[in-house]
Amino acid sequence: MKKSVLSIILVVLVVAVAFSGCKKTEKPTPKSSECEILVFADGSKGWTINNNTLMITTSYTKIQSQHLHNMAPTITVSPGATVSPASGVAQDFSEGNKVVYVVTAEDGTTTRTYEAQAVVN
Repeated sequence: MKKSVLSIILVVLVVAVAFSGCKKTEKPTPKSSECEILVFADGSKGWTINNNTLMITTSYTKIQSQHLHNMAPTITVSPGATVSPASGVAQDFSEGNKVVYVVTAEDGTTTRTYEAQAVVN
């Protein structure tokens, strides 16, 4: 009788130990492949973003364009994505200059390359 009780206790302990090590593994959430520039702005002036042609444009008068040689735009991209050069980094948008921005999706492999240009009227 004592042997059977000890055997049952031993079996219960072995089963308890075996199941305590089991964990349900969840599949990781896939990372996003979205990589768009959503907002591109210079202070209070928003620029036009065309996600089909990957062009970002705006126009300035000669007087307004004095700051374009050292402008640091504020850029918002798709959630989880990054942009290079980063938002807030000064670039030369003087007349005729195109600045290239590369947006990398959260998945780390999907990219889009945009050209930004200010037109001076």
